[in-house]
Amino acid sequence: MRWPDSNAPKNWKDVIAGRFGAEYRVTDPLALRVGFAYDPSPVPSETMGPELPDADRLNYMIGVGYKIGPVTIDVAGMYVDKFDRTVNNQNNATLTGFNGTWKGDAWLASLDVGYRF
Repeated sequence: MRWPDSNAPKNWKDVIAGRFGAEYRVTDPLALRVGFAYDPSPVPSETMGPELPDADRLNYMIGVGYKIGPVTIDVAGMYVDKFDRTVNNQNNATLTGFNGTWKGDAWLASLDVGYRF
C-alpha cells in the first residue's frame, strides 16, 4: 500500500531561548559547572505532527571537570523537563496532523576524556 504524498506547511515561528551557565574553579585542577535553559517550542499546535512532536522545555545541567597534567576529565548530567502537550489537529481528508498528548522527560549523561599534546 502506498500512502499519498502530502504538502503540509509547518509555519514555525521565531522564539527566543534563554540560557545560563556558570563555572566555579574550586582549585586549579577542579571545576564545578551548572547550567539552565528555557527552550520554547517554535511549533504551533495547528501544524504539529508526529514526525517532530515538540513542546516547551526546561533544561537543568551540572558538571565537574578535573585536570591531571595533560589529561582532562569532564563528567556532566542533564535533565530535560519537557512539558506535556495536547494537540487536536488531525485531518483525515489530507492525512495530516494527529490528535494526542505527548509526554516525556529525559535524563542525559556524558563523559569526556581529553589529552593535550
